[in-house]
Amino acid sequence: MNWTKSGSSFVAVLFFLIAVDQVLGLKNAFPTDVILMIYLPCIFVALYAEFRKIDVWPAVLQSTGISIGIFVSILWFVNLLMHMNSPQETLAAISRSFMAVLHGGFISTVGYFLTSDLKNQIGVRYKTDYVVFIFIAVSVPVLEIWFSKTVPAAYLDTTTVLLFGAPLVLFFALGRDQMSGSKFLRAVVVSMLGPALLSIVAYVAGADDPKAIGPASALGMLGLLYGAFCLFVFGCVMPSNLSNRKDLWRANWHALEIYALVILIIFAPPSILESFN
Repeated sequence: MNWTKSGSSFVAVLFFLIAVDQVLGLKNAFPTDVILMIYLPCIFVALYAEFRKIDVWPAVLQSTGISIGIFVSILWFVNLLMHMNSPQETLAAISRSFMAVLHGGFISTVGYFLTSDLKNQIGVRYKTDYVVFIFIAVSVPVLEIWFSKTVPAAYLDTTTVLLFGAPLVLFFALGRDQMSGSKFLRAVVVSMLGPALLSIVAYVAGADDPKAIGPASALGMLGLLYGAFCLFVFGCVMPSNLSNRKDLWRANWHALEIYALVILIIFAPPSILESFN
């Protein structure tokens, strides 16, 4: 890592923090749950990979930031929807959820600009490494459920699981010889897109029925939740090479697009013109 790149990254981070401080205030932008749920898992995975010499820490940050941002965003959003007392609280839920994605994107961006274009895998991952990575990934929803007192069943839905799992079943049916990280990521993106599109269709079709809105929105949100978790785990365990990084970077941005599609169509905040009416 050269000093020019490090210095430029430091200045960019400083600019980001100054801008966030002016808009939200650092204390509001970096609450304890953001640090605990988003930054610490990424940092733990990055430091572990660096310590075990299986990857460089910037590459791990690049691979895990966006996905964990989306994952935590959906966790928070579902939790807030379950506990809100009035429709007006939806805007606060959307704001908090977008904040999680912002932090995840910030982590990935810093990692991206600090990562050199290594073409070969740095180190070999053993079973113990996979166990550690998966443990860190699973600890995120466990902590959220523990602290928020949310029932785990809130994040489970049979229809979403079936719809999300269909492309993955087709992927595993390819056979070991034809499987690849690129194909897995494409399957995950399709698994996220299917519930999202069906969610929007169900929402529009049942717009006049308040009872239909909940199940319709849950379908898209939970599909995103499962997909983001898969992307985060893949970012932790994937062999570190340029091809995998590009494929994961592309999949993460597709996930962001699907996330924005669902949120802004089903939970769109009022526009400025609507606010003045």
